[in-house]
Amino acid sequence: MKTSNFKKYGGLDYVEVKNLPVRTSKELGEIVTAKLGDVERLIAAEILRQHVPLRGREVEFLRKTLDLSMEKFAAKLGLTSGTILRWEREKDKRLSQINEYAVRGFVAEALALITPIKFSDLSEDSKTPEKLIVDWNQGSQKKKAA
Repeated sequence: MKTSNFKKYGGLDYVEVKNLPVRTSKELGEIVTAKLGDVERLIAAEILRQHVPLRGREVEFLRKTLDLSMEKFAAKLGLTSGTILRWEREKDKRLSQINEYAVRGFVAEALALITPIKFSDLSEDSKTPEKLIVDWNQGSQKKKAA
């Protein structure tokens, strides 16, 4: 099976997905054959596991990964859609610690992830990684084992 690597996946400059299965089309070039939602869920899981700081662009990615409107996402968090819109428009602004904790907990639960995190893990000094490499082969093997 042919595979390829994709950088800046999902609008996140630091994300690189390796070994995605692809097929080649004369008209379109490389076409990913993995289920698209599975790729996003794998990236979302890594964002949570590696404690990547949540800014507006991560919130938008996570919300879309869950296939939720701003209204439904906001309702799950007990917020207004205007709050989610503001977060997502401020792409590079990090959420407050309490909001980040709530978003992480909700997304982890929605994705059925066990990601132990303590409030103290969300240091305001933590930085977005220069690179977050997600290997499809490792993620899909975990899925098969489960």
